[in-house]
Order: sequence, then structure tokens, then C-alpha cells
Amino acid sequence: MSKVDETDNIIELYMHAAGETQQPPSYHLWSCLALISACVSNRVGIQLFHGKLIYPDIYVLLEGPSGISKGVLMDLMLSYVNQVEAVPTFVGRTTAPALIDFLDDNSSRCFLVMEELKACLGGKDISGPMVALLTGLFGSKQFADHTRKNKMKTIGRPCLTALLGSTLTWLRDCVSSGDVEGGFFGQFVGYTLVTVE
Repeated sequence: MSKVDETDNIIELYMHAAGETQQPPSYHLWSCLALISACVSNRVGIQLFHGKLIYPDIYVLLEGPSGISKGVLMDLMLSYVNQVEAVPTFVGRTTAPALIDFLDDNSSRCFLVMEELKACLGGKDISGPMVALLTGLFGSKQFADHTRKNKMKTIGRPCLTALLGSTLTWLRDCVSSGDVEGGFFGQFVGYTLVTVE
């Protein structure tokens, strides 16, 4: 009897497919939850607080030491995403303006997957625009961006799921204490810290 015959719980099936790896099980769990969020995106919501719809925007940060193969884990998760054409996925380095363009071109939806957060944010002195964008997009009904060179772009009901990896050292290099205290990390539902002895 296969696992598929035993259960229809997608999280159990994902964890079974991931198997025993050098990454902690919590990494796989949060990757699975990010995958589910990206698949349902802004097409599914929960009505709370006087009719306000809450959508499954989730930002997951997998923080752990170099060499734990966060990228291998993300590749496994992406192998499932690549089977679903309706999930607009951006893998790799981007800037705040490029992310706005991606959302504008993809029905306000994006699954942002980045093995190393620092590749996107850079250092503390240049991370401001991306940190501000990620904070501003989270849970907003509408997001408008206007630059001198481009016309106004309005992203209606943006839904961004982010699965990001980092080491503690690189995280300290690219995110200021003001970003942490100002609410940037308050947007993350999954924060997995792994200590390797």
C-alpha cells in the first residue's frame, strides 16, 4: 500500500515525498505551506473582521548555516510548482521595481523563491526599497507604484508568497535593526532557526 492510499492529507504526502534529508523536517513543512499558499494565492480567502477577506500571503524564512542545502530543498518544492502552470514563480535575484513589474504581468500574484535573501536585499545600506515593498505588499488590498520614468502601476489585491533562505550572518548583514523593529519580520509566519553543532 502506498502513502497515497493511506492519506489524502497534502502535508503528510509532501513530507513523505521529501523523505529523510539533511535538512530539518521543519524546513520541509514550511516549504510545503509556502507551496500551498502559492497555489491557492488570491483566489482563496477567509472572511474575518467585518467582512475583510484575508488571503494566504505568507513569507517564510529558512535560516540556517551554509552547507545545509536549502537550495536542494527548494528545488524539490519547485519540482511540484513547475507542474502547475497557474503559479507565477520568480526564482532568483530581483529588485523592487522588477518585482512590481512581475506582479503587474501576472494577475497580482507571485511566488518568490530565493535561496539566499542577501542576493535580493544586498547590504543594509541598499535593502530599503525591497524591504519597504515586501512590507507594503503584505496584506494590502491595492498597491500603487509611480516613478518618474514609468506610468503609474496599480497592483490590485497583490498576493505574494515568499520562500527565502539565509544564514544568520548574512541576515545580519542585509537587514537593519530598524527593519526588524519596523515590522518587516512581523510579516514572516515561518521562521526556522537551525543550529548545527
